Amino acid sequence: MKEKFLYLRYHGTDFPLMVSEFEVSRFGKSSSETAWENCFTSRYKKEFGFHLSKRDILIDDIRVRGESVTSDGSEPIISNGDRSNGQLTKAPFLIT
Repeated sequence: MKEKFLYLRYHGTDFPLMVSEFEVSRFGKSSSETAWENCFTSRYKKEFGFHLSKRDILIDDIRVRGESVTSDGSEPIISNGDRSNGQLTKAPFLIT
């Protein structure tokens, strides 16, 4: 099982909102860029009372939650990736 979460914000703002794939499914297929955008704008308007329609939506962070089972029943070993480079990377909005 896996769950995807995007931390989204409008360009020029400081407060990202975490949007889950489950929430997005109410707006269409979670692989649809439009569904993520519509979910975010709906959540933003609910949270702040307005939305910024002429601003780009940025992905601040991506989080994936998953479960794993090993074939021998032992606990899986999970290591964190290195995030120390501090560089920004442009990524397509579409998450599949």
